[in-house]
Amino acid sequence: MRYGQMTFVKEPIGNFEGDKEISIRENVFLGAYDKYMEVTDAEEVDPRKHVSAINTRDAKLHHLYARASTKNSHKAHIDLSTEINKRMRTDHVFEHFTGESKQVLAQQRTTLPINFDCLKKMITTYEKECGKMEDYDLQYVKHFVRQCELLSAEEDTEDLEIRLQKACQH
Repeated sequence: MRYGQMTFVKEPIGNFEGDKEISIRENVFLGAYDKYMEVTDAEEVDPRKHVSAINTRDAKLHHLYARASTKNSHKAHIDLSTEINKRMRTDHVFEHFTGESKQVLAQQRTTLPINFDCLKKMITTYEKECGKMEDYDLQYVKHFVRQCELLSAEEDTEDLEIRLQKACQH
């Protein structure tokens, strides 16, 4: 005797267990993958190679872009434009704060934080002057850490806070 819906019985168990041979995420692309397999003569092609990955910090941007593309409404386009402007402002603030371009900022190595008091002050100052930190902003916290760790023991964080305030107002 069976109860409930049985439409899932023929699906691979990997759809329900996580990273197995075929996951739910890959199933979305199986139609495109099947067409790809018909076109190519490759002996063995990994379907995961053809699945695009989105950085979690960019998930909101991709969602807004998809919504603007499908709905084509004025509000969807304004939301997308607002998100892009926020990101550009964040990039500009950190370029001004560190004095380095976005490309250089992206290549810098991460420093382990030790001076947590300084880091806390920097985050508080940022949220007071620039607004609440969102997912995209969090990628730049490593630059707060780096600047705090470059301070000598007798130096105060006041200079860093002033630089950050100026960067937010710039």
